[in-house]
Amino acid sequence: MNCYRRLLGFVPLDEARPCPRVLGAPGVLLALDFAHIDAEVARLAGGPAADVRSLYLYFLPAEAEARAVAWLKTAKPSASDRIPPPESRI
Repeated sequence: MNCYRRLLGFVPLDEARPCPRVLGAPGVLLALDFAHIDAEVARLAGGPAADVRSLYLYFLPAEAEARAVAWLKTAKPSASDRIPPPESRI
């Protein structure tokens, strides 16, 4: 849990409780505000990893993200995009 808090800025919403889905191992509900994400991406994305430990350093800056999205929209579909959905093959 500490890595999510330290590297991405998640905050706990409650105390640790046993989670029945994983045989009673402790689980903590975490939350992340989208405004925090936007601010951290604007501040750190694509920057040098000087003395900051954050996964936001590996995000694309806004202008590079826009170029990547534009490129993806013009990319040719892959073979898997042409496979009909399972319900149409019955």
